Amino acid sequence: MRPRNIRVLTPSGELGILMRDIRVEGKFLVLEVQMGVWSSKLYFGLGDIFYLIKVFSAPFFLVLLRTFLSYLPFGSKWNS
Repeated sequence: MRPRNIRVLTPSGELGILMRDIRVEGKFLVLEVQMGVWSSKLYFGLGDIFYLIKVFSAPFFLVLLRTFLSYLPFGSKWNS
């Protein structure tokens, strides 16, 4: 897998995080990342994954709903 750069903004400044690997270990989704000289592993359990899906899917569904509603026949077509 090709490493991916992620930018994190903090009050101390901008930090670059390099995502090295993503894999499944037991019941966890594991992201292996590196920030400077520090390597870390982020463990996501099933509840965490559902939470991330909920957080990231909400804006997608709002855009989808808005797009769908824009195609509904409201307006002058029904007033005639």
